[in-house]
Amino acid sequence: MNTASFPLTSNPSPRVSELRRPHVGSSGQARRDAPLPVNRLWLTRLFAAYSERLVRKHFHTVRLLGAPDLSAFAGRALVIYANHPSWWDPLIGLVAWRRMFADRVPYAPIDAVAVEKYAFFKKLGFFGVERNSVRGARNFLRISRELLRRPETLMLVTPQGRLADVREPELRFDAGLGHLFRHAPGAVFLPLAIEYTFWEEKHPEALLGVGEPLIADASATAPGAEEGHRELVQRLAVTSQRLAAASIHRETKAFQTLIGGRAGTSPMYDAWRWLKARVRGETFNPAHGDK
Repeated sequence: MNTASFPLTSNPSPRVSELRRPHVGSSGQARRDAPLPVNRLWLTRLFAAYSERLVRKHFHTVRLLGAPDLSAFAGRALVIYANHPSWWDPLIGLVAWRRMFADRVPYAPIDAVAVEKYAFFKKLGFFGVERNSVRGARNFLRISRELLRRPETLMLVTPQGRLADVREPELRFDAGLGHLFRHAPGAVFLPLAIEYTFWEEKHPEALLGVGEPLIADASATAPGAEEGHRELVQRLAVTSQRLAAASIHRETKAFQTLIGGRAGTSPMYDAWRWLKARVRGETFNPAHGDK
């Protein structure tokens, strides 16, 4: 399920004038705008706790490179834009929200077809958008601008619009990121790189890297949609490269551990190792290595 994708395509890109124009159906009546999404926070917190439990079961650790200065975002809406390498990304995103941004209200766009298939996510702040249509682009921008007027909003988006391997040589975003940046003055755009890798354990590591934030500016000298788009892409590309280097060299001291997960080889063999440690008066450590 592609859970957090922009509805705009990079080619062709709708003009801003088209995005503002009301859609008129065959009857001549403007179609009703999609309602603003809701987030039942008690349910989101419950689902995030479940997600964290699931992540703990399947991963060795979730690690963070470059912890953000949260005080710098006070009083501003926050847009976290990330690459999209895996099915796990939404659950990892919920873990990051629970551990770092739990005082904010999260929202995320999702393909309109998928949100009807997984209607439960509507209660968690996910909202459907029609891909590859002017009406979908217009509704996406309208909903996003309204949400980003609220300083407590956190919007999580994956502007690649698809699952994409981290080894692809170039990041390609849908055009919606630049339009959103241009029309959400005051919002903070924070790049988040995600990577999954195996180090020394049976279970993989989930690695997150936070990059340099950029505040949207509505002044006459502010960059346009295309310039903002390029700058945001570049910041995520730099963040991804830095995370890849830390992953390759296994620079564990550079990371902050968000949550610890599973370690060990198998229940029976680990039980035997535990018994040997007890007989010898040693402390049992189920981990295979020291990473």
